[in-house]
Amino acid sequence: MAESPAKRLEQRWAAALEARAREGRLRELPGPRTGPDGRQAVDFSSNDYLGLARDAGLQQRLAERLSQRLAGRAANGQHGPQHGGSGGSRLLTGNHPDMLALEEKAAAYHGVESGLLFGSGYHANAGLIAALAREGDVLLFDRLVHACMHEGMKLSPATARPFAHNSVQALAEALAWAGQHTKPGGQVYVLAESVYSMDGDVAPLADMARLCLAHEAVLLVDEAHGAGLLGPRGAGAVAALPAELQQAVVARVVTYGKAFGAAGGMVLGPPLLRAHLINHCKPFLYTTAPHAAQVQAIDLAYEAVAAADAQRARLGALRRQLLEGLRGTVLEPPALLDLDAAVVPLMLPAAQETDRNQAVLDLSEQLLEAGLDLRAIRSPTVAPGSERLRCCLHAFNTPEEVDRLLEALQRFTAAYTP
Repeated sequence: MAESPAKRLEQRWAAALEARAREGRLRELPGPRTGPDGRQAVDFSSNDYLGLARDAGLQQRLAERLSQRLAGRAANGQHGPQHGGSGGSRLLTGNHPDMLALEEKAAAYHGVESGLLFGSGYHANAGLIAALAREGDVLLFDRLVHACMHEGMKLSPATARPFAHNSVQALAEALAWAGQHTKPGGQVYVLAESVYSMDGDVAPLADMARLCLAHEAVLLVDEAHGAGLLGPRGAGAVAALPAELQQAVVARVVTYGKAFGAAGGMVLGPPLLRAHLINHCKPFLYTTAPHAAQVQAIDLAYEAVAAADAQRARLGALRRQLLEGLRGTVLEPPALLDLDAAVVPLMLPAAQETDRNQAVLDLSEQLLEAGLDLRAIRSPTVAPGSERLRCCLHAFNTPEEVDRLLEALQRFTAAYTP
């Protein structure tokens, strides 16, 4: 009897996984990371930069708010998405005043006119690009923009062209090229992140904005790893730009799963952009609206982020301590002076691609033996040759923990031979 199609597919999947394993690229969902003493390892990996996701007081306030709202509505004989699942997309049964209030609050906080809430930052970025860029338009993108931006570009009929990472000169050349290749009536979009999630470096947004204004292009900025940390009260890198340069930014995306300690994403921009997305953005149109708890968690997170100047200062001091300790070592980041956020890449050179993947895995395991949790980032998540440990600093880390990390890294690199 011939093999069934399902069996043949299982064999195909198994072969693909075996190939990944041979290349040192196989991924599995991790469990809790504990040191040799059984205690939870020191967190140098999560995106919870300000510690809001682990803030027990903040979680208690969320529980109390949800409980109060539920009791109040039940007493009035009301039921629906205001205290539970939304039951549908925003255009059907999923829209309610709490979402609208959150959008207004976020827009005011970041200094724009309107916002539109999405269930995730990935959907917000991908949907924004796909809904905006039309045939005849040009998308110029920094080579290191996130996968969600690439997804949006794939869904768009516009012409896409990369430019060298954080290079103002490369962007100028790309804009000159786009001026010759944009069709009549077409628009040039420039895609960038304020802080790059794997390298931790900050985009030269002021220079990029000046170029965009000079070439009648517009910026789309992903603030996933900048919002909460950079700008006034953590409003993001765009909010720190002079008003005349902010005019180049037609839209920015703030995500809530990093410094805000929650989940979801918000597209921020003019009211007509919001109206356009409500009518043309498929990840918004055809997705169930966020749960009420998610909306309230974001709302409370804004209050916490606004009051987090001390946490931001503490995180900055830890970053300076770590970078000074790495200076002159094989692990010194290549863009030492440009690291103004929470991510510090620790790249370990090796002779071959598989060796590099295995080297960062080995280093991650050795650090775990020292009670330190740093995760290995392997190709193809990053380009071959740039495998690294992604070190994330947090306001809840201590100078003593950073010293422990530096000492462990020193022991490893002293014995390391590429």
